[in-house]
Order: sequence, then C-alpha cells, then structure tokens
Amino acid sequence: MAARQFTRMEQVGILVAVVVIATFGYLKFINADPGRKLKRVKRKYAKIAAEVDKLKEEDRSGSVKREIRRLRKRIAKAESKLEETEILLAQREEKDRLANTVVRMATESRLLIKTFSEVTGSSDVKALSSKNTPYEHRYFNLELKGPFQSLRQFLDKIDDFPKLIAVRKLDIQKLESEAYMRADLLIGI
Repeated sequence: MAARQFTRMEQVGILVAVVVIATFGYLKFINADPGRKLKRVKRKYAKIAAEVDKLKEEDRSGSVKREIRRLRKRIAKAESKLEETEILLAQREEKDRLANTVVRMATESRLLIKTFSEVTGSSDVKALSSKNTPYEHRYFNLELKGPFQSLRQFLDKIDDFPKLIAVRKLDIQKLESEAYMRADLLIGI
C-alpha cells in the first residue's frame, strides 16, 4: 500500500497544533503562574514576620531570661538537697532508719520477709562499693516471698522512694513446690 502524502494545509495544521501544545506545556509546567509564586512568597514572608514579632515580644518581656533564672534557682535547690541527703546518708542512724523503711515497705506490699541481714565482711563490701561515692554504703540481703504483683509493687515503691536506695542484685525464682515467688535482693543504702 502506498503512503499517503499530507497536503500543505494539513502540514501547517499539524505544525500549529504541535507549537500550541508545546507552548501550553511550557506555560503550565515550566513557567508557572507568577501570581501563584507571589502568593507563596507572601505567605512565607507573613510566617517569618510573625515568628520575628513573637521573638521580639519574648525578648522585650524577658521571659526567656526569667525562665533561665528560675531554672538555675531550681538546680541550686536540688543540689543543696542532694548535699543534705548525702550528709544524712553518711550517718549510720539514717541508714538504719532507711533499712527499717525498706522492711516496712515490704510488709505493706504483702510480702513475707524470710531473711533480712546486713552484708558484713570487708571483702564483700569492697567488691560492691564504687569509689565515686562521697559516703560509705551499707548493704543488706533481703529474701522475700509472695505474689509477683506484690513484688513488683515493692520494687516500684523503692524506685519512687525519694532517698537513695539501690537494688544491686535481684534474683526471682518460682519453685514448682511453692505457690509464691521467691526473691533474693541485695540493697545498697
């Protein structure tokens, strides 16, 4: 079959259609509407101007400086409380009182205390102590028996306690012959 030749008019029509479509594509996708670009720039400018005004207002009111001063005072109070706590913990009577508090928390958590004894012997204590503390620690072995939820409640109480009580070792067992959990704790005060 022979190929048909386009007439001059058809060739001009196709050329005009290609030029119109190319121009439309250029204007639509490449050379975007300047009005939209201007609106976008104005929105960005308004956002930045609002942020600058807000920062100027904060600077004028001094709220940032006040907040920094307030936080520094809180830090100073916390440091003084820490020093007081360290001084109290250095005293043997305070450590005895905290040990009694641990026993009381265990009974309040419905746990049976099987044994409670202080770890003595210089080699045992030296192995447990770190050199970085400003006072000497005392360590206690504590063997508890009770339901798991009560044990968890007891550990949460120790964790939430405002004084420095550290659980150094925790060994939980459930023997098949027993209905409750057994927990061996090593507590540092």
